[in-house]
Amino acid sequence: MRFRLATALTLMAVALAAATVASAAAGSTSLVPAGFELFAEGGTVQIVQDSVSSAIHPQAEGTLGKAVATMGTGPVGYALAASAWPGPTAADAGTLAVFAGAPSQATAVNDPVRAEARTGSGSPDATYASGPMQMHAHAEGAAAQAEALVQDESAPGTFSVGNQQATALSRVDGAKAASTATTRVDDITIGVVHIGAVVSEAVATVDGTTVAATGGTTVTGMTVGSVKTAVDETGVHVVGTDAANPAAASAVQQVLRQAGITMAVSEPVRQVGASTASYTAGSLIVTQKASDSVLVFAIGGAVARTALVLADAGPLPVPDAPALPGSAGGAPAAQAPSPTDVGSAVPPTPSAPASSSTAPVTATGRLAPAAVTRPFRPVRIPTGLLLLATTAVAIAAAKTYGGFGRILTEDPAACRRERSELP
Repeated sequence: MRFRLATALTLMAVALAAATVASAAAGSTSLVPAGFELFAEGGTVQIVQDSVSSAIHPQAEGTLGKAVATMGTGPVGYALAASAWPGPTAADAGTLAVFAGAPSQATAVNDPVRAEARTGSGSPDATYASGPMQMHAHAEGAAAQAEALVQDESAPGTFSVGNQQATALSRVDGAKAASTATTRVDDITIGVVHIGAVVSEAVATVDGTTVAATGGTTVTGMTVGSVKTAVDETGVHVVGTDAANPAAASAVQQVLRQAGITMAVSEPVRQVGASTASYTAGSLIVTQKASDSVLVFAIGGAVARTALVLADAGPLPVPDAPALPGSAGGAPAAQAPSPTDVGSAVPPTPSAPASSSTAPVTATGRLAPAAVTRPFRPVRIPTGLLLLATTAVAIAAAKTYGGFGRILTEDPAACRRERSELP
C-alpha cells in the first residue's frame, strides 16, 4: 500500500508541475511603451521685480540657472540649459518677430546664451561655455538631459549668490519612464540674511508595476545677522543655543521687519495616478519690500512629471527545453519578436549606446542614453490555480485507488498478502 500512496503522490507532483508550466507559457508577456510624456525642470534662482508706480507688471523677471528636459512619444526629446534665462518670450523675441512678418534676420536678437538640443534636429549635443557659465544639452533616442552651471552672480546692494547648478533628465528605458530634476545654490546673501545652501530634487517614475513621486528641498547654514536660524513652510525659526531664548527670536523677527524681508519654503506638491506621477519640490521664497517696490526671489525648486502607457507586445520567448536522457538535444528555442512584430504599439526608436548610469550630464561631456529594451518580468502563478490542480489530482488518485481513506487505513496484513501476490 506504501507503493500505491507513493505513486499517487508522484502523480500529484507531475500534474502540479504541468499546470505551473502551462500557466507560465500562457501568462508570460512583455510590455512596451505605447505612449509617454515626460518633463523635468530645475531653476536655481528666479527673480521678479515690480513697483506700484510701474506701467507694466512685473517690471522685470528672469532665472539665473535653468535646465529643462522633455520627452514625448516618437520619441521626441528636447533639452535646454541656460545661465540667465529671461523667459521664452524675451529669449525668442526674434523668432516671434519672424512669425509676425519680420525678415529672417530678426532671429539674431534671440538670446544666444543657452545650449539647446532636439531629437533628430542637427547634432544631439549642444554646449555653451563662457567664463563662469557652462551649459550642456543632449537629446537623442529616448533620453533628453541638460545641465547649467553658473558661478558668482550678484547685484551690488541687493543680493549675491555663489555656485549654482541645475540639472534635468527625462528618459524612457524599456517599460520604465523617469523624470529627474535637481538644483543647488550655494553662498546666498540677501540683505541681513545669509544661507549656506539650498538643495532641491524632484523624481517621478512610472513602470509596469509601480508609480512613484519623491523629492524635497533643504535649506542649510542660515543666519539672520549673527543668529543661527532655520526656515520652513511656516517661516523663520531660531536654532542652536538661542533656540530656547524668546529674546533672540524676537530680535530676529525685528531685524527681518526692519529690512522688509519675509521668508518661507513653499509646500511641495505630489500627485500620483494609475500611470502618472508628478512632484514639485518647494522653493525658498524671499520677499524684500522697499518704499514702492518689491523684489521676490524663488531659490531652488524642481519639477518632475511622468506619464506612461504600456501595451502588451505578446508572449516572451520560451527558453530551450533541457535535453532528455538518450536524446541528441533539447527542443528548438522560440525566436524573440522583433520590433516590427509588435505592430503600431511601438514607434520606431533610433538606436542609442547603452549605459548603466542615469546620472545627469556634466558640462564637459554627456551621458549616452540606454537603448530601449524589453525587460523580463517574473511569472506569478496564481495560488488559486495551484490549489485547483492539486485538488484535481487528488480526486483522480482517489478514484484510481479506491479512496485515500482505504489506502491509509487498510489492514497491514492484507497489504503484505497483496504485495506477496505481485509477480
